[in-house]
Amino acid sequence: MNITTIKAKVKSNTGINSTRLNTIIEDRIDEVQDLYIIKNVYGHKWSWLDSQSALNTVASYSAGTVSIVQDSVTVTGTSVAWTTDMEGYVIRFNDSNEYYLITDVTGDVITLDKAYIGTTDAAATYEIVKIYYALESDVKNVLWMKQVVTPRPVLPIAPLPFSRVLPDEFVSSGDIQGYIPSGMDLTNEYMLVRFSPIPKVRKRVYYGYQKKFSSCVVTESSIPDELHPLFIHKLSEFVFAAYDMAAKAKDEENYFNAMLFNVVNEDKDLYMDNDNTMEDEYIGQTYKRSLNIPDDFS
Repeated sequence: MNITTIKAKVKSNTGINSTRLNTIIEDRIDEVQDLYIIKNVYGHKWSWLDSQSALNTVASYSAGTVSIVQDSVTVTGTSVAWTTDMEGYVIRFNDSNEYYLITDVTGDVITLDKAYIGTTDAAATYEIVKIYYALESDVKNVLWMKQVVTPRPVLPIAPLPFSRVLPDEFVSSGDIQGYIPSGMDLTNEYMLVRFSPIPKVRKRVYYGYQKKFSSCVVTESSIPDELHPLFIHKLSEFVFAAYDMAAKAKDEENYFNAMLFNVVNEDKDLYMDNDNTMEDEYIGQTYKRSLNIPDDFS
């Protein structure tokens, strides 16, 4: 149900048709969605508020050689197949411990964010590694991460200061142990994460997350269709209150609360504990313990 439909239904429900009514709806519709429906109504976690997805990590790339000059930001490759997808990755040369951010890829030429500090080398080896991974566009909060191939969960790690950098983070190719929220890709508004150890081979990481919702004034609400009529009653309440019609406002409040109470009760039967789903499946196959029951137990 988009805002045009909601406006029409509120006008029909209240019998009030004015520019002021349009303003009330536009000012309050996001409040209805976010505060009165989504945010922990009756202490309930909505089944539709959580979702799951997965991402594939990217293998490091080191084919061919490069020519790099001290104090230069330009790297020229030989027998390479670089792509623009590598912009934002990091690169190191001759197995050194220094990594440089790649800001541009044009054919067989890479541009670094800072000048190369090492020794000039016309045929250096190199390694390109992807550090940051974008999550789904509607991710608000990450709830869990998991590699199904290992019983160990991928745990959240607080950002570490340089004095506490994890050892060998760039050289390990073992299972991912943790993830670090790493801000937002401002171009696409995707949440970014990085993993520890930093994966250099292809891996698949599953994750659960809480959804974020865009403004109803701009687009249609993403909540389930059966909850859309709630907008009509709550917005009608606001309209009646604005026109000093307290009795009718109270009636609309009662309609809203009764309807919300019913849909919450219905949703309780649908909610699944996403945190334990994969672990339960794994335990069922691998770790499930047998009961210690005597042989003569009936």
